Amino acid sequence: MKRSSSHIIRRVTRNCACVWMAAVAAISPCLAVDVAGITEPFGDATLTTPVAGVISKILFREGDTVSTGAVLIQLDSRLEELEVQRRTIAVDNASAVLRRTEQLAATSKAVAAEELDKQRAEQRIAQAEVDFAKEQLRRRQIAAPFSGVIADLFGLDPGEGCQPQTPMVRLVDTRRCLFVADVDGKMAQRLSIGQKFPLSLETNAGIKTTEAELQFISPVAHPGSGLVKIKAVLDNSKTRVAAGATAVAKLPE
Repeated sequence: MKRSSSHIIRRVTRNCACVWMAAVAAISPCLAVDVAGITEPFGDATLTTPVAGVISKILFREGDTVSTGAVLIQLDSRLEELEVQRRTIAVDNASAVLRRTEQLAATSKAVAAEELDKQRAEQRIAQAEVDFAKEQLRRRQIAAPFSGVIADLFGLDPGEGCQPQTPMVRLVDTRRCLFVADVDGKMAQRLSIGQKFPLSLETNAGIKTTEAELQFISPVAHPGSGLVKIKAVLDNSKTRVAAGATAVAKLPE
């Protein structure tokens, strides 16, 4: 039996539609949109001094890599060191007197309970004064809160005086960097924390490509533009791109 030409046309049209839909399904997961942003250090801290003083030593130079807890700048601390010694002698004496009193109280009734309590309180006060003196001594040092590179010493030299909250050292950690960008609000809704995407970084040697992992999606949009800020972390130990460089992310559309 012969089929009508209209039946054949409908069948061909249906087959073409199926092929087109399959092609779109295969391509759509690969669709991506370029989003421009900048890189920032993962850690960036400007260290200040909590006390006034005179710089005694600057133990590192700009560009040096330092570890967590390393002393970067030492203020003159001779008076604080002597105070720690004085308070330590006082607490040792109070502890010795307390031990003798406790031994006497254990073997006889010649010591009143009030006297024993008084000496125990004096020993604790002396210990607290030692701890206070040590804290004052610690404040004469500017130490690194994290591992990183010294980016700026603000032109300071040994012998200069400084006041509280004076910027002393800028410390940055660029082994990891943050990619920061503003995206459309609808696109932000399709993103999720932990999502990974390719990132192209501009360097003097050309474009370097790495992978970034989404770490932050702002819960609020800019009232004027409706854009949402996002931040993604990337490993910069191999690419070694200077923080502040421009970058382009390929986010799924």
